[in-house]
Amino acid sequence: MNHTKRTPNRRLHYLLIAIATLIIGAIISYFFKNLTQAIAQKNRLIVISKSTGLANKSTKNKITTKPTEQITEAMRFRTGIIYRNLQQAAINAGLTEKMILQLNKMFAHSPITHHIQPGDRLEVLYHEYFLNDHRNHPGHIVAAEIIGKNKDYKVVRFTTPHDKISYYKTNGQSTKPKFNRIPLHYVRIGSYFSLHRMDPILHKVRPHLGVDFDAPMGTPIHSIGNGIVVFCGQMRGYGNVIIVRYNNTYKSLYAHLRQFANHMKDDEHVKKGEVLGYVGMTGWTTGPHLHYGVYKNGVAVNPLTVQFPSSASIPEKYRHAFFNDEDHWFDEMQLFASADHITQKKKNEHKIAKR
Repeated sequence: MNHTKRTPNRRLHYLLIAIATLIIGAIISYFFKNLTQAIAQKNRLIVISKSTGLANKSTKNKITTKPTEQITEAMRFRTGIIYRNLQQAAINAGLTEKMILQLNKMFAHSPITHHIQPGDRLEVLYHEYFLNDHRNHPGHIVAAEIIGKNKDYKVVRFTTPHDKISYYKTNGQSTKPKFNRIPLHYVRIGSYFSLHRMDPILHKVRPHLGVDFDAPMGTPIHSIGNGIVVFCGQMRGYGNVIIVRYNNTYKSLYAHLRQFANHMKDDEHVKKGEVLGYVGMTGWTTGPHLHYGVYKNGVAVNPLTVQFPSSASIPEKYRHAFFNDEDHWFDEMQLFASADHITQKKKNEHKIAKR
């Protein structure tokens, strides 16, 4: 039997194959180790813990990580026709209770809420957050618009790096006016501002230079701003009256009060929100209510529509970021609205085709 002897060259050949196998195995092991780490890193959650306004990419965010969870953010759009009021339109549009509260804050001081007509449209843009592909948080409304027959009204949310949230009009002016628009919690409006109203007591057509708020007897009446009491006493048909001067431009009149607050007197300094007196029916009146008048430069104006000065505008250091965000949000809203219009049109065409 012949036995083939292994030559040194053949033994060297096998040795090189073994070394190459070890090297390739080490490379493959290193590759899979790094691949596993990359996959694990991909599945970690990035949590933004510092907001920067609406979409200010230049501000630094502090981030932390949590394994095996992933959060994603999506932009959402809702729209609805206003048939009765803003609240009902928001519900019909599918907004959550928390978002409706945000919407109420955005438009709380806007005069347009008193002039909403059936057929006006509400449009809302907001963030929605998903945790592991499941909706976790409805997010915040970043922009909203009421599109009316005669006028549109837009509001933008802005959050500073210190997490202070404020709402602004598109010109950068705060939606919160220097003065409150309504001085009390009321049941309904009994009479509106009018230059030609039938007086229920005298039965004559006369100007009604204010708004009558029907409210229970004793309801507290608050000052609409910081000012000085220039009159506190009785005034013929108005009964018990307080007049407050807020600056060189504005005065307000509160009439038919049951009684004044204990400390109230002429030349008294009052603060915004301070109680001046209580709803009554002194003077010429058919029931308990507050007659509330506003005067601008000595001329009576409609309290529900007068444009009070804003309390503040967007701080100068945030103006650039704010206007960038504002342009971005309303561009997004316009795209969503156009897509929604096309979708609705196709649905209507499909319904017609099925008939």
